[in-house]
Amino acid sequence: DSGTTTPTTKTNQPTLPTLPADATGPRAASWARQAVASGDAAAFRAVVAHARRLAGHRNGKEALMAGLEGAPGVRRWVGEVLAGEWLALSLTGSGSRVVQCALQVGDEALREQIVTELHSHLDTLVDHTYGNHVAHRMAEHCGPLSMAVLMPQLIAGAVDLSTHVYGCRMVQQVIKRCPGWMTRDLQRVVVEHQTYLSMHAYGNYVVQCVLEHGDPQLGWEIARGASARLESYCDNKFASNVVEAVLRWCPEAGDLVVDAALGGPRGLGGLGGTGFG
Repeated sequence: DSGTTTPTTKTNQPTLPTLPADATGPRAASWARQAVASGDAAAFRAVVAHARRLAGHRNGKEALMAGLEGAPGVRRWVGEVLAGEWLALSLTGSGSRVVQCALQVGDEALREQIVTELHSHLDTLVDHTYGNHVAHRMAEHCGPLSMAVLMPQLIAGAVDLSTHVYGCRMVQQVIKRCPGWMTRDLQRVVVEHQTYLSMHAYGNYVVQCVLEHGDPQLGWEIARGASARLESYCDNKFASNVVEAVLRWCPEAGDLVVDAALGGPRGLGGLGGTGFG
């Protein structure tokens, strides 16, 4: 019959807010921030749908960071959408800020997801202008489960990381934060290369960190090594700091240092007369 009309199908699906066409412009970022602040699930999903474009832009990153710092549901959706993108984001100025925020405020599941993606690219991150900040945040905020994923890479690259301007900070942070049983193998690598590291501009700080925060038994091994090479250590600008750290953090090992000084060809007075002794 010509008068018959086809009924219109209605759905109960919410109408998502329309994101401006330019998802990286200031107007889009402002819209996204409002959507996050509204607490509306549909608006949240609209933000997350554009997460990749927003995360890589200086305006959009602020919206995603607001979401990460907000409701757990938004945090989870952001994590799901950005899966597979964490490395690429870590190597851009804006994206790096988003990854750092996720590591700082995310739960352990999100941190483990990020670390699982990034752990095999640790050398790339540490050597990168923006990526090194992500590496430092991993060491600063990740819990035992995430660190268990990262630790094999740290141990394998311990010497190179310890002698890197950014990597040495990461190694120190891990030794300070993580329980001794988890970092003992890492500390052991430092002790095995203590002479080289002690005389290095950055490596000496890692050796000092083991003395202050590490296993006391390994600290004794460092003290014995420093005593055995006391004259060369005292002649070196960086290794002389390790000798001071031995006296400061392992005072019971002070007799080893004094005996080595008294028994050396230059004697205690001779060492004191050097530039760093």
